[in-house]
Amino acid sequence: MDILYVIPLLGIALLGRYLKKYTAFICASLILFYLLNLNLEDSWDLFSLVFSIIIFCSLVYSYYNIKERYLEFYLLLYLIFIGIVFLLSSSDLIETILYFEMISLPSYALVGYKRNRKSLLACLRYCVVGIFGSILILLSLTFYLSGNTLMFLLFLLLGSFAKIPSFPLHFWLPDAHTYAPTEISSVLSSVVIGAAFLFLIKVLEITNLSSMAINFPLNIILPIISLFISSFSILLSFNPKRVLAYSSIFSMNTIVLAYFFGEKTAAMLYLLNHSIAKALAFLCVGFLVEAGGRDYRRIEYSKYLYAIPALHFALLSLIGFPPFFGFYVKLFLIKTLIMKLPFIVLILILSLLYIYKFFDIIWISIFKTEKVRNKKASKKLLSLLPLLLILVTFSIFPELPLKFLKC
Repeated sequence: MDILYVIPLLGIALLGRYLKKYTAFICASLILFYLLNLNLEDSWDLFSLVFSIIIFCSLVYSYYNIKERYLEFYLLLYLIFIGIVFLLSSSDLIETILYFEMISLPSYALVGYKRNRKSLLACLRYCVVGIFGSILILLSLTFYLSGNTLMFLLFLLLGSFAKIPSFPLHFWLPDAHTYAPTEISSVLSSVVIGAAFLFLIKVLEITNLSSMAINFPLNIILPIISLFISSFSILLSFNPKRVLAYSSIFSMNTIVLAYFFGEKTAAMLYLLNHSIAKALAFLCVGFLVEAGGRDYRRIEYSKYLYAIPALHFALLSLIGFPPFFGFYVKLFLIKTLIMKLPFIVLILILSLLYIYKFFDIIWISIFKTEKVRNKKASKKLLSLLPLLLILVTFSIFPELPLKFLKC
């Protein structure tokens, strides 16, 4: 059934040149068709649903935002969607690696879509680190086939950490998120790096090496270093996209720690909240960047008044403020990791730094907002509704996703 979503690629490639921005409708329709035919049975199906909705919202946003090279943009974004569908339904090791690369390769090009100096440098940096990570993953495959389990785990983890990202290969992410188009930043921060973590879990489960990987010291040391670097770096950032980028590094490494402490359900639940709320936050921040530059202290928030409540909702969920979905996620994480109390305390203390930054954005956006509305932006704001609806639903019924994540 999934192969049916590859066939339209030829049509998009042939007709995209003439349809221009209306190519977004073809891609969005195919994703909508997939969502309507998706049967939710386990955690992989749940993430396939959420990631597809995020890409769908990014397509809607891009219809009003992208002004040139439509074929290139929509073809690459649709390739990421196909890679996600195939990756999350795969049960073969080699196929899983190939499908993961199908997600990575288009994302390199989309980061440099604007083709200015900063975006191209960010693209180059991401491309170099990403290809290095891919080489490590391919080398890990050769060790697995030769029976060297220890080297397989070492190279697999290092290659995956380059994509998640973790120290010392985390430096590509802030620039990639900052200089990519807003809709691509949204997909990168949720779908692409989320897929990197799910890829790691899937490979470990396929090879039956999850229990062995949990005892690998590298899985604890590198994420903890990443937590320190990201939490202190965020204090020096005032570009809203860069702030969200550093918080993504913090969140993803918290998820990695939770998983390698043996709490897969808590890690998956945290990833679910991160993906939905971070994608929504980036789309909202896209309006703010348009309203006044790259410093959240000097943005004219009143220009896009409708986007502010959605941004607050996303940030409060990422913080874990009650009664938002993120609060139940962090409460579940603390309950499951109560035996690892020193690590929980460390994570909570370091998280105060990005929580302070998020509250700073919320505070400034409230007290700098006047009663002025930009009606021209109302159509683009439709792209926020599906993600906002999911986040509201999970905040009201936080036990709902657990039914699938425990499968």
